[in-house]
Amino acid sequence: MKITIETPAFIVSGKKWIPVALYDKLAIKTINERKIHLLKTKGYKIPTNDENPVFKAAAALQKLKPNKFGVKIGIEKNIPTFSGLHSQLSNAAGALIALNQLWGFNLPNKKLSAIAKTIDPKMPAILKIFFSLPETSKKIVLIRPKHILIDPEWAKNHNPPSYFPDLKALVRILKEQGAESAGLSGKRSMVFGQFKGPVSLKTSEKTFRGKTDFIWIGSACNKGAELID
Repeated sequence: MKITIETPAFIVSGKKWIPVALYDKLAIKTINERKIHLLKTKGYKIPTNDENPVFKAAAALQKLKPNKFGVKIGIEKNIPTFSGLHSQLSNAAGALIALNQLWGFNLPNKKLSAIAKTIDPKMPAILKIFFSLPETSKKIVLIRPKHILIDPEWAKNHNPPSYFPDLKALVRILKEQGAESAGLSGKRSMVFGQFKGPVSLKTSEKTFRGKTDFIWIGSACNKGAELID
């Protein structure tokens, strides 16, 4: 059996998690051997071994029951990695839900959340949103400056915009363009802005040119790990 799902990126502002309409795609196929095969089919670089949260999610489920089935998972990585968008954890949460169905485990949401917590303490927050997605109509802008990589452990005790002028400038520009809130997602290198109405960054294009490697304008979303095939 096989399914294909899309999993969203998340911006994180304080304790608030907001799913946005920027998606990775996972092609998940059960196989008749007790193995986990993970591969990147397209997009940004990711680990394809047991360091990947998707691999960990599959392995955690395998341990629960004597199960002869394994899985092959292809990941189309459209969301930039290491930017505070929590896409790999979102992918793992999606894989957990999908494999629970494909392998016929039919575990309740509470049990899946307990498994997710063993993989990463942040994963239950993503699963909670997947199980009960909020309605939202916010417009979202994501901008990542070039050559900035922020260590999450360092960021716990520091304010990144104080050390990286480009981050501070981008937050200021988004607010000047009408963002009702703007900041860094998860204190990493991706700057986000939330807007109530239409978004246009044309007046700031010269500022962005040559300084960024990722600009995305879209919206928040109200879907989680969604079956598309």
